[in-house]
Amino acid sequence: MKNAKPKHKHVKAVTSEIAYQGPNEVDFETGLVIQGLDAWRKYRAWRKQSATLEPKVRKAFPDDQSVNEALKVVMQIRHHFIVPSRSRKKLA
Repeated sequence: MKNAKPKHKHVKAVTSEIAYQGPNEVDFETGLVIQGLDAWRKYRAWRKQSATLEPKVRKAFPDDQSVNEALKVVMQIRHHFIVPSRSRKKLA
């Protein structure tokens, strides 16, 4: 095993590569690191279930409980005004 080849290569970096600054619109401070396809699939499933609130809405509803209560009220209002499709009569 002493004569086994190393599994990495030594590459010399150019100073322009070392001084590279990423684009301004990309935020590298989030700390999101996804390793592997399974982790990516879990992240995508979680992302589909989450919602992003606008700043004005976030001020009006600062926590999860207030958002849930407001959405329950909206659901009750919709239930009273929207007629289920099964009970509609056909016009033909």
